[in-house]
Amino acid sequence: MRADDTDPYRTVASYDSVMLAHMAAGRLQAEGLDANIADANYVSANWLMANALGGVKIRVPAPQAAAAREILARLDAGDYALESADTTQASEPAAGIACPACQGAAEPYHGWRWRLSMLLVHAAQLPVPPGDQNVWRCTACGNRWRAD
Repeated sequence: MRADDTDPYRTVASYDSVMLAHMAAGRLQAEGLDANIADANYVSANWLMANALGGVKIRVPAPQAAAAREILARLDAGDYALESADTTQASEPAAGIACPACQGAAEPYHGWRWRLSMLLVHAAQLPVPPGDQNVWRCTACGNRWRAD
């Protein structure tokens, strides 16, 4: 008698990433299956162990294994993917803000102060508040203005 014969759970998938395993298990749970995740804490603590452990495993009760594999196959095929965003929305003014010169679409503008502050935050780990807040740029004419 093998050890698998006494185990009421079956491993239906294995992932290298803890996040991907949680997302897949969440899909199974949303479909009404009793999905568990095994070895996630080991892989989170030492991701180099993922290969030795066989990855982060998703386990379901043995009677639900076939349904779980079918759902995961549909997940991998992209059946649960969200539709892409409509590209026509990008031409509309952001949050009701329009260019004062041409009434064109506005987008947030990040000038050199913002770029410098992000560089200092990431490179030197200095917390510097970004400048040029509430500055907008028109996508049509290039006009910049402060919306206070």
